[in-house]
Amino acid sequence: MIFQWGRINLRGFDNIIRLPISFTSTNYYIKTGIWNQNSNYGADYDFQIRYLENDRAYVMSQEFNDGTSFVREYADFFAIGQ
Repeated sequence: MIFQWGRINLRGFDNIIRLPISFTSTNYYIKTGIWNQNSNYGADYDFQIRYLENDRAYVMSQEFNDGTSFVREYADFFAIGQ
């Protein structure tokens, strides 16, 4: 069993979680969470895993507000598999 975790920067255009260790298949679980700089604002933001490869996960993100209050910085991830 392999446990991996880390953080990706959401300000770039390359929303890919690159895993430090490649899993043997795409049959693994990955959980993400958004890190918000403004703690007074509820995150009105959608962040989903699009598809998986053995060594990376492609994510899709979309903001649902005017962009003035919510400052998205990073997404944390935790992955578990073989």
